[in-house]
Amino acid sequence: MPNARETAFTSNQLARLIQYRLISTTGAIDRGIKNNRNFMVLRDTQMPAALIEVGFLTNREEALRLADPQHQRVLAQAIYDGIVAAYEAYGPRR
Repeated sequence: MPNARETAFTSNQLARLIQYRLISTTGAIDRGIKNNRNFMVLRDTQMPAALIEVGFLTNREEALRLADPQHQRVLAQAIYDGIVAAYEAYGPRR
């Protein structure tokens, strides 16, 4: 994973770190990172931000997994691990 304290930390880097943890933890299909700044939560922020989709409720199998508290914990842990990896790689900006 990246180690670039010298460079500015970006939303894309945050998304990649979280995506890596989600895919490696769950074995889900990697649908890639989308750079869509049309979402307000991504457009109207002054800090790195990522919008995370962990499944589709329109897919019956995914909907059942998403309703499972254990699967929710796995997803939450993977997201947390991605955020921690970002902090470790890029550190706080001062």
